[in-house]
Amino acid sequence: MIGTDNPIPPLYGLRKDHKPCQDDTEGPPVRPVCGAAASYGNRLSHIISMILTELCKSKKDNAVCVTTEEMIAEMRCTLVLSQAVLRVLLNCSPLLPRANVVEKAEEVVLRMQYSGYNKKFRYEVVDSAVKAY
Repeated sequence: MIGTDNPIPPLYGLRKDHKPCQDDTEGPPVRPVCGAAASYGNRLSHIISMILTELCKSKKDNAVCVTTEEMIAEMRCTLVLSQAVLRVLLNCSPLLPRANVVEKAEEVVLRMQYSGYNKKFRYEVVDSAVKAY
């Protein structure tokens, strides 16, 4: 487990090209990155990563986010579905009885259920839409 002759990880910068550039000579801001592919804790980090990945895969409620991309995709999905429920609520006439509004919102929730979304997720989507309403 103890690494020998490992170099100090290099530190370099990646330009934030999506940010506006204030000064043309300096360029856009830079995000520091530490390239730790070959560092002192590399082997231990790899073993822990393998254990945690398997542990996360065994979770049934998908409460663990393995990557940032996964988290962003789930947030977008929640937002889009919440907006769908909110759109139904907003498009219903204020004169419509509450039971009819609830029925229309439940149709959207039922479509989410048929699409495979679990009960907890559907509750979070509706809760978000109702709070926005």
